[in-house]
Amino acid sequence: MEIFISYSHHDSSYLELLMTHLKYLEKHYSFRVWNDNNLKPGVKWSEEISKELNNSNIAILLISQHFLVSDFILKVELPSILKNAQLKGIKVIPIIVTHCMFEDYSKLSNFQSVNSPDNPLEVMKSSDINKLIKSLTNELKEFISLPSVLNKELPQLPNIKLDVMQLRILNILESDKTITGLTISEIQRLFNTNNRKDIVNSLNELININLLDKFKLDKKTKFSLTLSGSQQINLIKNVFEERK
Repeated sequence: MEIFISYSHHDSSYLELLMTHLKYLEKHYSFRVWNDNNLKPGVKWSEEISKELNNSNIAILLISQHFLVSDFILKVELPSILKNAQLKGIKVIPIIVTHCMFEDYSKLSNFQSVNSPDNPLEVMKSSDINKLIKSLTNELKEFISLPSVLNKELPQLPNIKLDVMQLRILNILESDKTITGLTISEIQRLFNTNNRKDIVNSLNELININLLDKFKLDKKTKFSLTLSGSQQINLIKNVFEERK
């Protein structure tokens, strides 16, 4: 699992605080956190950053006014992150560091932020910030339990090729504790994105290959796993458990 952190150097103190929590997951779970402090002397830094952006499965954005006016972030990092979110289904997690124009930037504000823009880190007590980041760390731990993004050679059912977004949808539905299925809005909320169109497309593709059922319940359209869908996600999870 690769996590890329995008931030302004003006906000380095918040990066340091975030890393103190994420290092726990680095030590105990199979993922790697990358920010530009990882750059080694002598490397072509722009090429290295581009490589890490393309390899990432999750992007954490430390949003501040400095972030929103950084030429490098706006011209290099952010376009790559947004493109990968659309094409690869990577998870984008904004954290609001300071009062800023986050909500005015529609391409960014489409993603649900960890905290409200009205309650940025800069006005929070230290204990509340730690509580917030701990909650995020737990969310990342749950996300990392989806093995599909850890090893692209994990097996799938014959004649079925799934992308990361489709596998995440299967994982969400497999983790659902109800017996009545989930609506598109519920899946979208658990996906932590406002990109409804891509979710709808992925749901339709999963229905077409008989991994999902679509049905009406109490006048609501709902989705649940078919037997083949359950077999798919359990197959991958069983392999993941063997490799832990």
